[in-house]
Amino acid sequence: MATAPNGVNSYTVNGAKMAGNGIDLQLTYRPIPALTLSFTGGWNDMKYKTTTLEHFAGDRADYAPRYSGSVSAEYRFDVGDAPSFARVDYQRADGIQVWFRSFQAVPALSEKQEYLNVNIGTELSGVSLQLFAKNILNEYGVTYPAYGSLPYPGRPIPRSFGAQVRVGF
Repeated sequence: MATAPNGVNSYTVNGAKMAGNGIDLQLTYRPIPALTLSFTGGWNDMKYKTTTLEHFAGDRADYAPRYSGSVSAEYRFDVGDAPSFARVDYQRADGIQVWFRSFQAVPALSEKQEYLNVNIGTELSGVSLQLFAKNILNEYGVTYPAYGSLPYPGRPIPRSFGAQVRVGF
């Protein structure tokens, strides 16, 4: 059972039975002690198996991308006596759908997402300094579709560059 708002009040729906196949894979490789390479991948084919007011048998699972994956590389090194790192990562996911047939004529869809990020940092005497670039590709596709009581779609934070300082005490 799930409770979802529809503006003024809420209602409870039966999510029905769901089944399907999927694969999740994670690989990590360290060709040298300072370098870590990682890969993840996922595929799912989940579908509703019964019909309810909200879904027909055979509908794809809501909020579940069919394919998703990531790759990253992190290199650890010292700057003098300060442990440091440089990291680059890329993530990709197919769009999702949300289809509550009792109040939607067609499914609400998000768009595929692709993000590229870079971080470089160091730590000395309990002070950590990191420089970052996030969403370098400036992805602006819909991450969460507009439907029901949400009149506007969710979108990612635009390309950003910055610094972060942390102090441990």
